[in-house]
Amino acid sequence: TCRAREAAFEDEVLAIAVFLKNRIVRFYDGCAAERSLAGSAAATSALPWKPFAGKPAMRAAGTA
Repeated sequence: TCRAREAAFEDEVLAIAVFLKNRIVRFYDGCAAERSLAGSAAATSALPWKPFAGKPAMRAAGTA
């Protein structure tokens, strides 16, 4: 039973490592996409995105 627990734990550790690796790859892909917009007008502002662009109620309240 000890070996079975060790094997299960190793599988879990491997699954977590693969999950974290995929998250890191997706993060870097997002940064690369943002860098590819460097010549566009959207990338020249102080913020690379507009946090409340799609929320007119928040803009009307003066929070953006």
